[in-house]
Amino acid sequence: MRPPRCSFRDLFKNYLEEVIGLGGDVGQLVTLVNVYQGRDSHARSIAFGEWLENEIFVCERCEHEFKADSDVIENDDVLCGRCAAWERGYDEARGLRR
Repeated sequence: MRPPRCSFRDLFKNYLEEVIGLGGDVGQLVTLVNVYQGRDSHARSIAFGEWLENEIFVCERCEHEFKADSDVIENDDVLCGRCAAWERGYDEARGLRR
């Protein structure tokens, strides 16, 4: 059995924990803590988009590095576009929807 995949949410959470742990400007830290705790959905959306834009990910299926598309959502598995499309097609062929 294959281990469960990591989602972008998991990686974003780890990123936030690291950045918050570094300390810094109190106002920025308060914003990041609110983002981490889900108290400010607008700020979270902005922070997630900025994080996506600046990170390089490793596909959990083919293990190649990739830049995420801007339409990625937090619940998505960390898969490159090609592997995500392949899995969507595989699920649809089995009668499942993602």
